[in-house]
Amino acid sequence: MAITQRQLDIRSSYIQDSYMALEDELMKQLIERLTSKTYVELTQDTVLQWQIEKLQQLGMLNLETISDIAKKNINLSEEQLKKLIVDDGYEINSQANQEMANLMNATPVPWTELDQVLNQYFESQWLGLDNHINQTLLTTNYQNSWMVKKYQQVLNDVVAKSLTGFITPQQALKQSIYELVSKGIETDLIDRGGNPWSLERYVRTVLQATTNRVYNDLRLERGKEYGIVTALMSTHMAAREQCSHIQGGWVLLVPTYEAPEEFQYIKSIYDYGFGEPSGTRGINCKHRFYLAVPGVNTNNMPKPPSPEEAQKNAEIVAKQRRLEVSIRDAKKKLKAAELMDDKVNIDRFSNLIRKRQSALRIHIKDNDKLLHRDYIREKIYSGSDRASKDIKLEKFKDKQKYQDIRSILGDRAPKTFDDYRKLRYNDDKEAWNKLKDNVYVTERLNNGTYGNIINPEKQTPHMKSTVMPGKSYFNDDVDVQAIFNKYAGTGIVERSWDGRRLNTEIITANDYIGIAVNEHGSKQTNVFKIHHSKKRTHIVPISKGGL
Repeated sequence: MAITQRQLDIRSSYIQDSYMALEDELMKQLIERLTSKTYVELTQDTVLQWQIEKLQQLGMLNLETISDIAKKNINLSEEQLKKLIVDDGYEINSQANQEMANLMNATPVPWTELDQVLNQYFESQWLGLDNHINQTLLTTNYQNSWMVKKYQQVLNDVVAKSLTGFITPQQALKQSIYELVSKGIETDLIDRGGNPWSLERYVRTVLQATTNRVYNDLRLERGKEYGIVTALMSTHMAAREQCSHIQGGWVLLVPTYEAPEEFQYIKSIYDYGFGEPSGTRGINCKHRFYLAVPGVNTNNMPKPPSPEEAQKNAEIVAKQRRLEVSIRDAKKKLKAAELMDDKVNIDRFSNLIRKRQSALRIHIKDNDKLLHRDYIREKIYSGSDRASKDIKLEKFKDKQKYQDIRSILGDRAPKTFDDYRKLRYNDDKEAWNKLKDNVYVTERLNNGTYGNIINPEKQTPHMKSTVMPGKSYFNDDVDVQAIFNKYAGTGIVERSWDGRRLNTEIITANDYIGIAVNEHGSKQTNVFKIHHSKKRTHIVPISKGGL
């Protein structure tokens, strides 16, 4: 079963929810520390003494405990991001490689560098998250701690607001906390307006770029290697200006002058802002390109709205998103009010939520052919929400993966779903990696990337009567094809120095099957290596652990 864009979105939303739950927990701890009791009561006359006492309490802000909380969440997010990019990305793009070959009626070209590309991309994306978010949250250095800086900022704001005399110090404290909650955790990235990016905005942008790269961009780049320079672009009822003119039809994936003459009548994405933040496939663009060739494939995309209508719809959708953001903001403030037992503002924010939800309902009703209500976009996340979603998501993904493995390996797959889960989550990484290697090889044998027939010319130097000097060999009465049929796809795939899978598989047979030869002499062995190839497959006995 192929991984869909929807499944990638589920995986990425899990990562974002994890960061949002972490933000919720850190805000809770910060508010509790800011509102903890002091010997000096906070009044107009004592605000400076109160500030001094609160600064003395700063040492009670246990950064090591906070760092441990952040580390658990961040480690989970790292694992999920790696699954999304490396595991899901490999499956998606391996299948796409086969589809491209079928489209062009060509032999599939092994995508040997795919593992390396995906791992490098994961490391790049994680480095960005690590530099801009994780290290800020994990630090136990008081000078660099985000929480310490915000704690001090709130104290300074309370003093400044109190000295104006327009509001009481108690009101100033609550107001400053609500402002803090509204801004959320800020990264060190600054937008063009001079405003810092919030954690939520940065994580969302990174994850959207990631799913686009994994699901769409890599296959487009690969398609060019097969000579595919055309695609069908998806249709959205709401679209930005650049996309609105070309969606729902054929597009060129290269500049017009690079396209074959027969395709130069097709509009090129490079003429519509491709690669620019506000252009086609720019920031927040969710259009997809489906590799296809005019004359071979049919345009089955839904009829798009006119550019004017699509842009108008985009403004309507943008208003819905703003209302959803305002609802989440009010919910965050309500949660802070409940933590402070601020009864006046509990009522105020509860009413504000209802008012904004009512405005959203009216907006959706007025545009019901375009909009629908998505309560998830109005939700704020806590640690318990994330834990619950963790269990459900992982079980859902594991069941899908288990069914995929059973369809590929048949009787060689784990017998039950529970057996699969035990293998997946125990400490025996060697057994888990072996299962993944078995799937990898068997898939390639099934789809024709690897051949199923031993090549006599390549095998001859490894048979006793025709053995080449210094070569390991099988006795002439050994049926090497039968050995291949029995064991192919049951071993461990060799890897290069940078972790890429090679086209060789190490097998341990049940009995001695050949003679391994090296500089120390020769001996019987039950270990052999399959050299997989489309047409040059052969097998060679080796010493335990290889020559």
